[in-house]
Order: sequence, then structure tokens, then C-alpha cells
Amino acid sequence: MGSDDTNAIKDTSLLKYFKEIDNMPDDIKDSLIKVIDAYVRDYKTRQAYA
Repeated sequence: MGSDDTNAIKDTSLLKYFKEIDNMPDDIKDSLIKVIDAYVRDYKTRQAYA
């Protein structure tokens, strides 16, 4: 496979949260993913119109 770290999470606090979320029930994970998706989508939209 190799050691391609281009997608590695570098922010340790984010990594900690993602590890904690990974242990949560699926319904909570789905809700959190929707919230994160909304923030990412809004950020990308603002960048496109900046």
C-alpha cells in the first residue's frame, strides 16, 4: 500500500474526537456526520463566492 499520508489527520484534537465518535451508537454518528457535512458544504460555498 505504501505510506501515503496525504489524507492523514494531522490535528490531534480532531483525531481524538473522531476516535470517540467512532465508539458512539450509529444514530448519533449519523447526526454528527450531517452536522459536519453542513459545515463543510457551507465553508466550500463561502470559498467559491469569495
